[in-house]
Amino acid sequence: MRSCAIVLAALLTTSSVVASAGAESRPTGRYCGKLVSSGLLVDAETTFSTDEDGRVFGSYQFRDGDAVTDGRLQEIGRDSGRTKSLRWTDKYGNGRLVIIFDPSFAQFDGHWGASDAVPDHRWVGQRCQEPNS
Repeated sequence: MRSCAIVLAALLTTSSVVASAGAESRPTGRYCGKLVSSGLLVDAETTFSTDEDGRVFGSYQFRDGDAVTDGRLQEIGRDSGRTKSLRWTDKYGNGRLVIIFDPSFAQFDGHWGASDAVPDHRWVGQRCQEPNS
């Protein structure tokens, strides 16, 4: 009986670890980073979510001189795995962003392009560290 209780406890512990790892193993939340705008590498914050079908969408903000520019992201098609193709839209227009997440989805490395241009401008981020209260 005691060995059954130990096996059950081990299974429950493993299940909770796997479940919590799965919650972090997708592109959701805030990512702090940089992107190229007007030839300059500027601060950016990108927020990702997933819809009920698993498609990625989100928003972003980047330093634009003395102002901040806001934009929206929507996954193009249905990419599986860590590589995502998204359409960005902001006051300057729209284009394509291709990003590759690390295996834990803790950071991404990407490139964006205007309209239908080949994405060749850098856009990177990593999960933002929450401030200690």
